[in-house]
Amino acid sequence: MKKLEQTTELGIFVAYIDTPHNYRMYLPSHRMTLVHRDVKFDEEKVMRCSLERELHLYANENLLAPKE
Repeated sequence: MKKLEQTTELGIFVAYIDTPHNYRMYLPSHRMTLVHRDVKFDEEKVMRCSLERELHLYANENLLAPKE
């Protein structure tokens, strides 16, 4: 790897660690959980996915509800 190559890895947040500014992340590419300090979260994408999932669940819930 060269000095100026991009070193970004996509991971999934798992937990906070006791020491400040450290996060436990699952890296699917390595199939491991590691502790990382420099993490950038895509909060907008997470909120969109969460809202879409919630709307989908409520839509299915209404279909399964007994009709009066």
